[in-house]
Amino acid sequence: MSPVFSSRRIVAAFGALAFVSCTMTTQTPERPASAPPATAVPSADAPSSAPVQPTATHQYLGCFKDQGTPNSIEGRDLSGSFSNDPRMSTQMCVDQCRAKGFSYAGTQLSTQCFCGNNYGRNGPADNCNARCAGNSTEFCGGVRANSVYSIGAVAAALTPRR
Repeated sequence: MSPVFSSRRIVAAFGALAFVSCTMTTQTPERPASAPPATAVPSADAPSSAPVQPTATHQYLGCFKDQGTPNSIEGRDLSGSFSNDPRMSTQMCVDQCRAKGFSYAGTQLSTQCFCGNNYGRNGPADNCNARCAGNSTEFCGGVRANSVYSIGAVAAALTPRR
């Protein structure tokens, strides 16, 4: 008998990460040494790319009133950027705003995301009760109300910045 290296692959639900464990055992190989190694064939169900992972923390700051022009940033509490997506979730909005360099993200009315560097000029609201369209376990603001998040590298409890 001769030493044989065997490996086990464990593909976890961590995006594209794969963990490979190698062990050395003394046993008779199951196939001749001249046989080519088995190759893995990608599954048709495998994701084509790794899911987006959060790169920094975010902290919920509260529910704040909003006003302004529908489907735009004109007159909005968070007036830096706007998007509307039927897959909206807190993380999606946070990632969008962070990628654009803003300090705050706010979800509104299930599908909308607003970004900005100031928030709270219209005061607090109590109607952030709309479920996120992309994650029904979360609340994404409400009618004329933003669920606001601090999205800095180290999110800290902050008071409204007007």
